[in-house]
Amino acid sequence: MSSNKTDWYNSLCSGYLHAIEHKIGIKRNISKTYAGKIISDRNECAEFIKQKLYAGEPIMVCRYGGDELNVTAAADAYINGFAKSRIIKYHKKRLIYYSAGVFPESIDILVRFGKEMMDDSSEMDVLGVWNNIMEDYVIEKYGPKDLMITGLNSLEPWYLPENPWSKALKGKRVLVISPFIMTIKEQYEKREKIFPGTEILPDFDLQLLKAVVSGGGQIDERFGDWFEALDYMYNKSMEIGFDVAILGCASYGFPLAAKFKKAGKEAIQLGGASQLLFGIKGARWDNHPVISKLYNDAWVRPSVEEHFSNINIIENGCYW
Repeated sequence: MSSNKTDWYNSLCSGYLHAIEHKIGIKRNISKTYAGKIISDRNECAEFIKQKLYAGEPIMVCRYGGDELNVTAAADAYINGFAKSRIIKYHKKRLIYYSAGVFPESIDILVRFGKEMMDDSSEMDVLGVWNNIMEDYVIEKYGPKDLMITGLNSLEPWYLPENPWSKALKGKRVLVISPFIMTIKEQYEKREKIFPGTEILPDFDLQLLKAVVSGGGQIDERFGDWFEALDYMYNKSMEIGFDVAILGCASYGFPLAAKFKKAGKEAIQLGGASQLLFGIKGARWDNHPVISKLYNDAWVRPSVEEHFSNINIIENGCYW
């Protein structure tokens, strides 16, 4: 068995074991390393991002979505000639299509998507990790040697209100790509009330681009496939012009962040948590022990105009 194949199966088995332990309540000792790298704490992460933003240096701050990661690891095996049933499994489960928005539904599209994720992983500077199955394998094989890894919530500035990385957005031209741009625009007008007494949401030149929504069974007839939609958002973003991009656009976020970094930009892929930066509630966080306590009278739900049919297909409507 090749070392690549052995590493792949070892990571898969370890991931399943960890998932079982978590489910039955077994807690492992907290490790200081992961995927062969030292885990940076919240302060180190915030300071690194801030300094990059202050200097105007290209940076990719990101996370792997669960469905995207599963397909990437499955595509890696498929390309290397083993465990081909894995990619077929994710094709049949359809989560990558309905939750993450990859389209159309085909094995070829999934393999191509996985290859995109593999290639883009080389651009990562900071990765928020969450011990998902196969995450360590993908990091070790495709991530850069100098990659900073940190806990997933370390990317979210409200966890460090006294020294948030986001205060370095002040005075910059910030592009937000999200399905909720109407609500974000309205919320930003009352930004001082969202995180009162902090610099989490500073004064900047807000630019907005509505994300292509291709999850939840939505069909956007402008595009023949996911890659055309990705290119559209990249080109529109570059036309708008920006210093920093905040990305909350499902499976498009990670590849867009990589493309933006290659273009000399700064990209922060917060995923679904992007809406929280603008005080937009979601069912996922309504009972969260930390985030629900941030809610105040200035926080709102996404506007009715930014609902669409079948929202419950996307992770049970957790963003609304």
